[in-house]
Amino acid sequence: MSSDFNSISTWRNIDLQQACLRLSSGEENEALCNPGALRVVCDLFKRLDEDGQKRAQFCLNCEKLGLRGWKLFHAYRYSCHENYDYFVQCVLGSDEAMIKDLKDAEKQL
Repeated sequence: MSSDFNSISTWRNIDLQQACLRLSSGEENEALCNPGALRVVCDLFKRLDEDGQKRAQFCLNCEKLGLRGWKLFHAYRYSCHENYDYFVQCVLGSDEAMIKDLKDAEKQL
């Protein structure tokens, strides 16, 4: 059974392991996880544990913005300077500067 990762209810009910696997893997190869992204997702999942709605919205926004695998780690590390609160704020607000930085990084690959 496959999950609809574009649904807020999927993210509201997802467990830590599924969320980590989904968001730390890339779109091109879902079996390959980025270790930095895995750590970030795991930490954020635990930090946002008390507010399940905020966590679900954060994960859904990551999905919609394409923040998976190396892109998620890059946005956290470079765009948001390894600040979890700022990263959550940028993702929830679909921050244009973060998205632009990510697109610029992608062009350099």
